[in-house]
Amino acid sequence: MDEQIRSLLALDPGAPQFVVVAEALRLEGIHSEALVVLLKGLSCSPNNYQGRLLLARVLYECDCVPYAVREVAQLCAELPSNMSLSKLYRALSGRDYVASSNASSSAMVMAESEIDFDAIEELGDE
Repeated sequence: MDEQIRSLLALDPGAPQFVVVAEALRLEGIHSEALVVLLKGLSCSPNNYQGRLLLARVLYECDCVPYAVREVAQLCAELPSNMSLSKLYRALSGRDYVASSNASSSAMVMAESEIDFDAIEELGDE
């Protein structure tokens, strides 16, 4: 990771660059560091939807599917008109998203469909 970006994130973990850094770490297969960058960044910028989607992806890739499902469910609740998020939720959990559901209360079941995080429409961070 570039030393200038590392310094920036040390001073401001919620700087928008945290998503780019975490994605680069994910692509390098350094999931543990990507998780740290994402959790620090999202603790400062919880409405960074791209970061939350990337967190779901990293959690999924680390076989933490229930936590990935919970992140996607939260995004669905905040962005109810985003049909690609709803489709991702169905693929991850094997069921339709219901706004009043408590996604973390029951065991999640993987669907037989392909999980495609790249198919998500623009999330429009707040």
